[in-house]
Amino acid sequence: MRRTTGRILALGSIIWSLHGLCWMAAKQGRMAGHRIHGLRRLDSRIGRRFAPIEWIDLNKQLPAKNATAGSTVLPVFPLSIVNWPGANVVLKTIHPFQQRMYNDILESGSRRIVVPYTKSLPNGKVRYNEMDARDHRVHSVGSVLYLEELKDVGSTGEGTQYLARHKVEGRCRIRQILNPSAAFDVGSDGVQTDYMRAEVELLDNLQEFNRADQDTVLLRQTWESLRKLSERTAEPRLSSYELIEKQLSNSSTWHLAYLWQQLQQQVQKHREKARVASAIGDWIMDQQKVGRLPSVMPEQIDYSQLDLPPLLLDSAMKVHKSDGTDLDGERDFWDPFLAILATDASEKRVKILLDEALREVEMTRTRALLRDMLGGGGSDEGCYV
Repeated sequence: MRRTTGRILALGSIIWSLHGLCWMAAKQGRMAGHRIHGLRRLDSRIGRRFAPIEWIDLNKQLPAKNATAGSTVLPVFPLSIVNWPGANVVLKTIHPFQQRMYNDILESGSRRIVVPYTKSLPNGKVRYNEMDARDHRVHSVGSVLYLEELKDVGSTGEGTQYLARHKVEGRCRIRQILNPSAAFDVGSDGVQTDYMRAEVELLDNLQEFNRADQDTVLLRQTWESLRKLSERTAEPRLSSYELIEKQLSNSSTWHLAYLWQQLQQQVQKHREKARVASAIGDWIMDQQKVGRLPSVMPEQIDYSQLDLPPLLLDSAMKVHKSDGTDLDGERDFWDPFLAILATDASEKRVKILLDEALREVEMTRTRALLRDMLGGGGSDEGCYV
């Protein structure tokens, strides 16, 4: 990934560029107001090609049960991310229950765990006892990780830390959680004391799909249209048509989904940064009008010294810390990616990617038109995937 010079955001070390504030306030501040309208109009035109997301509820009151005879049972390690087949995944473990899980799969020779998506706390930790009851669930399809290496990397204040290196070898459907109460049984430190186990069905992961069919051709064209529109809006984008052509000619649908996920995370963070920057710029101008701030501000502002309203400060801190997956208030970022992971046919995965790309083209086209009307030009700013 190549990243060009971006705007600066900091509290202490987080600094907003005043030039960036002024540009965003003048050029992008009003775009957010058109976002919901554009999305509603698009949703009426493009039908969703994936079924509702299926979840497995975790009930701490349910007793442990035995697995069906002859079934496959795997340890469950919920995370708030999707791990795509074919990817390499490194997990850090420090808690005894996690280390016991790895010891068990090494002793059994299985070396496999299932990692389903779940919600997490704002700090990224999955602690169901501290989470809203609505989030006591895991996605019904998880990634199957094969342990390639478990390495002791020394002690921390919380205990011995291990790095577990995995290969995502496929997917599985969770038929039932055998001991859901394990997700809620914690010690005095608030950490789980045992790991969950699940009866699973391993899924076929064939990758072949027709790269010349209509949807794949349309996806190539749509990604290129989006790239050109994003150049006009100076937003994150795929770096070139050659990259798009290479990926759609050679990559699996899993890698295409990963590429789209990375792009969308950057886009969501970029847009929320612009919205917050516009709000801060408006606030600064209001303060200048009443004489609370000087009419000429320094090029860079440490906004921790500005006495920003708490809600505005919280928004700035949130976008700075965010990975881009928790900033869209209109729908859950992960829904289309969970649908892709749960879809067996590669052609249907392409259709979901196409629908998502068309949705994004519509939104970006609106932003580009507004930018042009307001006098904004093309720019090399932004970052590339």
